[in-house]
Amino acid sequence: MTVQSVDLTRYGVYLRPSPEFGRLVAEAFDVLKRQFGLREAGSYPPHVTLVGSIALDPSVSEEGFLDELDAALAGAPAITVVNGGIVKRPGDGIGYELGSGESSSFTDLAGTLMNAVAPLRVYPDGDWDAPLRRRDSPSGTART
Repeated sequence: MTVQSVDLTRYGVYLRPSPEFGRLVAEAFDVLKRQFGLREAGSYPPHVTLVGSIALDPSVSEEGFLDELDAALAGAPAITVVNGGIVKRPGDGIGYELGSGESSSFTDLAGTLMNAVAPLRVYPDGDWDAPLRRRDSPSGTART
């Protein structure tokens, strides 16, 4: 059995709140950690993942990646973000619920961005989830 090393830089696209709001969330998680031992949600900054961890084809520059994102975002409608507050997650986890005024807004935006970058990404054999990533990619755009 051969194991291919995976050393490609990973990229993601995240919707992040303002620094002021992020600081308030961090303080709330700190209080919950100190008082109740809840720590998982505070391990990550508040965000909405629009495009998860992807590896770019080595022939694609970061500028090319950003150009594709900019082009996709230029036609995307604005989204109103709703503060849903702290919520319990499975197990002993907590999270901060960020939603949109319309239930499909984040999903639609994520789909637009994923379709825009799909032709630029690769699926290294060493990735444990490469079959899932290929399955979820738009037809004809997956490169290995």
